[in-house]
Amino acid sequence: MSVRTVSLCLTYTRICFTESDSSLSDSETDLTFVPDESLKKDIAVLLKVKVSTADKEVQTLMINLDRGKISTSDAFRTVSAVSVVANIDLTKLKLSRSCIQRKRKKVRAMIAASIRGEFHPDVPLTVHMDGKKIPPLTGKGDVVERLPVLVTGKGVNQLLASNVLPRGNGRDISDEVVAQLQNYKLTEKVKCVSCDTTSSNTGCHPVDTIPLK
Repeated sequence: MSVRTVSLCLTYTRICFTESDSSLSDSETDLTFVPDESLKKDIAVLLKVKVSTADKEVQTLMINLDRGKISTSDAFRTVSAVSVVANIDLTKLKLSRSCIQRKRKKVRAMIAASIRGEFHPDVPLTVHMDGKKIPPLTGKGDVVERLPVLVTGKGVNQLLASNVLPRGNGRDISDEVVAQLQNYKLTEKVKCVSCDTTSSNTGCHPVDTIPLK
């Protein structure tokens, strides 16, 4: 008998199946779930977590959900289904769509804060920005104006943000760039500005308020 392991993007979670031959038939008797107590324990530890807790396993789970572009609703259904298969009592879990969404937001904020806290370049920097009209992340509604802001220097290449702007004029662009430089405490490190020659950058209201020292 061969064993096929199906790996899920749920950290430490595996579902093992056995089959009577190399190809599965339509018969339900050919597909048998083999419970693994250690894996059930890992799933339980992963899910029996208070909303205020931010341990490494839960962070890894939330990161993988984002990487897989899994919506909160799909994540809820997937985690619930895996828990049922692993014989975990859902009534004893702090598991809901709102709980997953809150945890995802918290983990994202923690990662962003960690990046800001660890980014301390000691070389002169150039700040780059280039607004783009793209569809919203939800895929619904009109296109939005996003402004990627990044800095480069010797051995440095860091994206600071890519936020949505209310408008794409020079003032909004300037305010956003300055806000991100201040957020990362880089205003005194930036020595040069790099941008294209659109009217928002070079017209009557150009990006002219970015402090350079």
